[in-house]
Amino acid sequence: MTTQVLEYLLAIAEEHSLTRAAERFYLSQPSLSHHLANVEKELGVKLFRREGRTLFPTEDGIIFLNNARAVLHAEEQALERIEKLKAEKRLHLQVQSPEAMLPWLNKTVLPVLRQTAPEIVVQFAALPEGELPDSPTTSRPDAVLLLHRDAPPKLQMDQCEVLRQDRCYFAVPSSQGNQRLAPDLSPFCFIRCLETRMMEKWQMESLDQAGLHPKLICTTADLASVAEMVAAGYGCAFLPKKNIDAWKPQIAISKQIASWQVFWSVYFQQPHHAEHAAALETFLQTLREITAAL
Repeated sequence: MTTQVLEYLLAIAEEHSLTRAAERFYLSQPSLSHHLANVEKELGVKLFRREGRTLFPTEDGIIFLNNARAVLHAEEQALERIEKLKAEKRLHLQVQSPEAMLPWLNKTVLPVLRQTAPEIVVQFAALPEGELPDSPTTSRPDAVLLLHRDAPPKLQMDQCEVLRQDRCYFAVPSSQGNQRLAPDLSPFCFIRCLETRMMEKWQMESLDQAGLHPKLICTTADLASVAEMVAAGYGCAFLPKKNIDAWKPQIAISKQIASWQVFWSVYFQQPHHAEHAAALETFLQTLREITAAL
């Protein structure tokens, strides 16, 4: 006899009808009658008596149903307690990052962690504008993820790891490699990438310094798509060296715009216990794999 069968019998008592009780659980009336008959056979007593078309618990049935309610209540309390213990065992990490990076973290990193390490709860928060974690007014997070063009800034945290380092070049179709770009980049389109949305400010600054102001701008999902569009002759874009090399000789580097270095750096505190250290390492490994694949 399962707790599900106990729920069936309580439904019969509440509905005073096999048909209505069966409908509650999307069962057929014969199927519910079969469950009732099996329980009555097991107990050796009748649980319900019929008055016309209405069912009422017998004296034995009242005793049984009262205990069934107690069993189901105990099961519910046990499940709630188990879920509470699971929640208490979940490991929480506080991670700060510039606000421009938060959409990327929530869209790209968080789903991977939820799938591969559901026991880890990562809360991403924006770094206050112009403020880094070595400020006395800033709460100390478990980790800080930064995207920057210069050497990693020095923060008062225990460790720093450069996850990825790229030199970005302005990539153009090979036919345009030795040609001077028009001020509005025509007839080409300037192609941006959702993966590197955080770098848009630097990209526009570089174009502005070169006296270029794109007339046409489009956005694609990933760097591979950007490189493919440049190779096909549709536009120009800032690309890491590896994406350019993958499409040689269809892609060339324009010398009209200076290249610049970009770093993905993560800073983190030394964990206080083994479980926290394992959670942090899982988070860091996820960042390493995702940034390496960009």
